Amino acid sequence: MSDAASRIRAVIRELEDLLDQLEEVEPIVAAPSGSGPKLAIVVGHTRERPGALGGPPIGTFEYPWNTELAAQMSAAAATLPIQVRTFFRDGVGVAGAYGEAQTWGADASLELHFNSFSSPSATGTETIVGNQRGAKEFGEQVQRAMLDVLGLRSRGVKKPVDGRGAQNVGVLSKPSILLEPFFGSNPGDAAAGAARKGEYARAVMSAASDWLNRA
Repeated sequence: MSDAASRIRAVIRELEDLLDQLEEVEPIVAAPSGSGPKLAIVVGHTRERPGALGGPPIGTFEYPWNTELAAQMSAAAATLPIQVRTFFRDGVGVAGAYGEAQTWGADASLELHFNSFSSPSATGTETIVGNQRGAKEFGEQVQRAMLDVLGLRSRGVKKPVDGRGAQNVGVLSKPSILLEPFFGSNPGDAAAGAARKGEYARAVMSAASDWLNRA
């Protein structure tokens, strides 16, 4: 067998392993936690279209990584004066997930992602914000929390560019933000995200709780 054929077979085996991991992820719509203002956490992408693949040490797609992150955030919120519920886009799409959040009575929302780019040099943390009153201020507070934990360069708090994220932060009538904490395609970013995942979950929930209870 040629070296090229061996490499192709190795890549196929790796992709099959990743798909097996993805099939094991079971979305769980968490019951509301705590008391106080309501924060909707939306997991980006779906099981069938799981988003970008993060490089080592993440080694999986956005959807399963952020499904686990949402669970960590819900656990972190249990000691805070907010209610948290997780919503998934599986079977209902972006509008359906945010419609469920609206029906629940969410006072704000954040959607979980991580970035990716063809060049591994792309790096940094950014937050996409909606046009709702207070969304920019909400995004700025969460952005500061992410920067403090991850230690990456700030790519800013910004409105959707060329439609990117416009639907995600535009459905809910209350402040909506979309988080891109790091580039999964950048080895240093991916290492920071993986090493500080729990700290990141706690910092974002603390920032969100602080903002919601002052808004």
